Amino acid sequence: MKGGLLLFLKRKLAEQTIILISISKWILLAAVVGAMIGISTTLFLKLLNWSIAFAGQYRYFFLLMPVAFHVSVLMIKYLAPQAEGHGTEKIIDAVHRHSGKIRLAVVPVKLVTTVITIALGGSAGKEGPAAQIGAALASGFSDLLKFDDSDRKKLVICGISAGFGAVFGTPISGAVFGIEVLFAGFMMYDVLLPSFIAAITASVAASALGMVYFYNPFGDVPAFSLFFFLKLIAAGVLFGVVSMLLIEMMDICHKLAGKLRPLLRPLVGGVLLIGLTFLFSRDYLGLGVSTIESTLTGVQIVWYAFLLKIVFTAVTLGFGGSGHYYPDLFYRRGVRQCNRAAFWCRYLCFCRDRPGQPACRLCQHPHQCDYYVHRTVRPPTGPLCGGGLHYQLLDDRPPQCLSQPDIVHPKIGVHPR
Repeated sequence: MKGGLLLFLKRKLAEQTIILISISKWILLAAVVGAMIGISTTLFLKLLNWSIAFAGQYRYFFLLMPVAFHVSVLMIKYLAPQAEGHGTEKIIDAVHRHSGKIRLAVVPVKLVTTVITIALGGSAGKEGPAAQIGAALASGFSDLLKFDDSDRKKLVICGISAGFGAVFGTPISGAVFGIEVLFAGFMMYDVLLPSFIAAITASVAASALGMVYFYNPFGDVPAFSLFFFLKLIAAGVLFGVVSMLLIEMMDICHKLAGKLRPLLRPLVGGVLLIGLTFLFSRDYLGLGVSTIESTLTGVQIVWYAFLLKIVFTAVTLGFGGSGHYYPDLFYRRGVRQCNRAAFWCRYLCFCRDRPGQPACRLCQHPHQCDYYVHRTVRPPTGPLCGGGLHYQLLDDRPPQCLSQPDIVHPKIGVHPR
């Protein structure tokens, strides 16, 4: 009896010791990565702010947009192809297809191309590049420590959280963003603590190095009521519609740019933005932070400002500019390459059992799905199959219905019955 109790206590002690060592390990790693990325993000933001201020001294600085787009395209093509795009989709691709391996060359290339694009007038954001730079640094750090694929992925997620948290000074949002962005409808809870630590450390480090974030405290918060709740619902619907407009405009610009020669795209995009600037205003160039801050302090702007910002952003990113726009994290490629039924099925899990047919297994098991499958979906080649879809991968293999049991997929494996 005593021997059994002693054995049980030893096993319990060993288990708790292993957990303590693992937690201590990731607290230390997350803190180191967070501090490193906080420093790099501060450098990126200070360089970006200085470049914007310098270019803003000249009234017609935006005339150099075609040059900025050309430089961006050439640097990415010849120095770091992984830096192409808006930032986050390349991180997702690297984590799912390359075990989180990202070349360190992405860091300087993404930094320079984003600064050039935004400083000379390109309408883009800084959060995607910051997250990609953080992920690349975390990947390089994990290679230095000879981490295996599993630990490298976790550290890259910490890098995403740290970059996003430091760029806005919002560590909580950055941590949640990092653990949910890689999968649709699933969060990696085993990386929750390291992500929070990395994001908080990065934000504190950036603030200590002199980063100042916009802060607008709330005044009187309206009392909660049914009418107030209905207004919030209406606002949410409106914001969703505006996001869809941005997605569709991005789709149009990508298609138009795809019809042009690669070296002609930056010229056409830059000239188009220059014309729009002369026609409307310079307010829609760059980050657009000043407009956001103005609206929060009560300054009135024209009602169609959001439509113009959509057009400026879509043209910038569609014709060679480097940067980011936030809805891209959740919708890019998902909407534009499938019909409406496919969109609701895959992303909002509206599939339900049909009489005599199995439910869509892709929706029922989002944690077993690889994002790369989601982002390479083309229009279904046949009718919906038991709530599922027919998928065609980029390597032009024959389409397979992933809702059928025992289908072996190279990225997902065997689907459960």
